[in-house]
Amino acid sequence: MTHIPSSLGYIQGGRCQPLPTWCTQYIEFGMQIAQTQRGKTRSIIALALPMRAYASMFVALGTVLAGSNKSRISEEYFQFIVSQPIGTSVVYQTKNRKLRGVIERFYDKDGQIHICISTGKRESIQFRLKENVSKLLIAERDFRLPNYQKGGKVELETDFIKACIEEPRSFVTQTQLDCLIVTQLSLFRIEATETILTLEDSKNILQGKPQDILRAEQLLGANEAYRCQILPVSTETDLDIPLEIQNPPIVIFDGSNAYLRHHPKWLMSHQIVVLDRTERAFQDAVDNVNQRYTRRTESKQGKLNFDLPYGVDAIIFQDEI
Repeated sequence: MTHIPSSLGYIQGGRCQPLPTWCTQYIEFGMQIAQTQRGKTRSIIALALPMRAYASMFVALGTVLAGSNKSRISEEYFQFIVSQPIGTSVVYQTKNRKLRGVIERFYDKDGQIHICISTGKRESIQFRLKENVSKLLIAERDFRLPNYQKGGKVELETDFIKACIEEPRSFVTQTQLDCLIVTQLSLFRIEATETILTLEDSKNILQGKPQDILRAEQLLGANEAYRCQILPVSTETDLDIPLEIQNPPIVIFDGSNAYLRHHPKWLMSHQIVVLDRTERAFQDAVDNVNQRYTRRTESKQGKLNFDLPYGVDAIIFQDEI
């Protein structure tokens, strides 16, 4: 999707309502940042809001919608899979079935890293890893392999997903990290899973939840392909960041504490900082952003041009990678 359907709405009081303009502005903002290239610099955008509710969620929705149009191989996710020890349980998803397996070996063939996965006591599959890495997930628990398996059913894309995404089957079966959100997980869960969005097609009013598109791993069922990750703001600041989220295209800091505690961890990602003026740490976060602004890098990259809701102030600058 490269644009937001004009019929996008939500359910309030049991009735369909048009999605407020401020929601679509945040979605469009997220889409534009997702389409901004990273070269020698990355973009830092800080927003000061009267209230943070739902802002980060709709910005993240925009980044995932934009990312659904471009399939890319994540070097970090590739290295994450390669770093797994032999014997690690994995799930391999194709468009039509889901296979459980165990990593048997990695090997080089014609200068390409291949993987061999045992899917049964008498069978295995082998393939080039790089172009297929998005189809692999590390299983949440170990399992015993049968002699033979037909493969489980893959998650079916809903009509709502089909209306929003150009390649819906690949979208729900292939992992691609479009953004990382540093937030309070309990609040984000409510926003992403309890909001009901609507979309009119030629015959029906389709319903879905933001999570249907966000596909945040922490809010999915076991062994499902994801499109974004959530790092709880309470995560210890000195904790090592897992390899698969060390270099996301975009990091969204949902609140002053999320930004102050964790922003130094990502030195190559675009950063979107959502600050609530009512937070205790708001001024500390603003002061920190302003200090970074004084050390900004001049860039020939085209200026970002987007509309923000009334009452939202923004500061935008480039930071050297």
